[in-house]
Order: sequence, then structure tokens, then C-alpha cells
Amino acid sequence: MATKESWDIGFAQMFRERDNKQIIGVISGKVISLFPDLQISILDGNAILYNEQLYCCNHILSSYSRQYTQNGNIQFADTSCGNTNSVNDGGDQASDHQHTIENLNVDTTYTTDGTITFTDTLKIDDEVLLIPTEKEDKWFIVDKVIKL
Repeated sequence: MATKESWDIGFAQMFRERDNKQIIGVISGKVISLFPDLQISILDGNAILYNEQLYCCNHILSSYSRQYTQNGNIQFADTSCGNTNSVNDGGDQASDHQHTIENLNVDTTYTTDGTITFTDTLKIDDEVLLIPTEKEDKWFIVDKVIKL
């Protein structure tokens, strides 16, 4: 003959089921294996995240490239030529020849385009910032971090 649970035990179990699950949240992890089989150790080595659980920001990947455009203006700190040469006026002492550059009629603005290629990537023992999905089944590697 099967026994029925008392109502108070069933009621207590319902409360326990509705309790909020404790989430891990944003944490740091330690790289223990590199690409292409990346592994990150979390929770003081008590859990390991594998490739299929990880998303990685592009800038962490080896050989990641970005295009850039830079605009600027060349600034002249000093328009003085200073002592460019000495002129001997026939006496025993030479006098310095000095002048400044006036009215520079030169376009000092510039624009340049190019590509920056990142050559560093994750290394063994690097610490990384991790953000889990709501179900904590996938993780986003945001960046390398350093403990200050």
C-alpha cells in the first residue's frame, strides 16, 4: 500500500521549487587550453568550459584585423629656425644668423587609411572575463583581464 505525502511536505517542496536559482553571473576564468580546442577553467578549477560552450569577441582571436582612417593636422611646435649658421662680419667674433618662418602656405591636414592586425591572442594562464547566458550553458569571453 502506497503512502501519501502529507500536505505540509508537498507544500514545502513547492516553495523550494519556486525559490530563485542562484546564478553564477559575471566571473573570470583561466585559459587552460588554446585554440582550436579552447578550454577555460572557472570556479577555482571546479568546472571547465569547452569550445562548444564559448563565444569569443573578435579582437581576442589571432590575426584579427580592423580597418582604420585617421585624420589629423600637422602642428609645428616652433617656427623658429634657430641658429642656422654663423656669419663673420670681418671681426673676431661670428654673429648668429636667426629668423623665423612666417606665413607657411602649406596644407598641414592629412588623412590616412590602413589595416591594424592584432598579433597577440589568448595564452595559457591568461585570465578572461566571462558572461554567462541566462541558462549558464553558453559563455561569452569578453576580454583578457589583469588583477590589479
